[in-house]
Amino acid sequence: MKNREIKKRKKRKRGRPRAPSPPDFTLLQTTRIVIHIVSRIFDVTPAEIRQPSRGTARVALARQVAMYLTHIACGLSYSDTARLFSRDRTTVAYACAKIEDRRDDPQFDEALTHSERAALCLMTATVNQEH
Repeated sequence: MKNREIKKRKKRKRGRPRAPSPPDFTLLQTTRIVIHIVSRIFDVTPAEIRQPSRGTARVALARQVAMYLTHIACGLSYSDTARLFSRDRTTVAYACAKIEDRRDDPQFDEALTHSERAALCLMTATVNQEH
């Protein structure tokens, strides 16, 4: 009798823990578009932006801009943006804060505004082609 009671008390974990869901295909396309735009502006390759290490200062800034644009233009949370860039959400938050601070520079702000518009236009065109 005691064995039955012990077995009843123990809760069984069924199945494996759930892995995070894969990013939506449209989000992956959007990220590729943003990375492509930013890589052209900063004269770095998309592979450099995606690399796991920090890289040079120019590459790090380009990655921060790409994360910022993905967060702002797509309206994604820090966590979703971080997953798309294989980073931590605090890294995305830091990048967004840094880029917001740099927007005080009129030239940087103008370049970022044009990048946002280009990303939004390309994302809209991509979504419209799918429908």
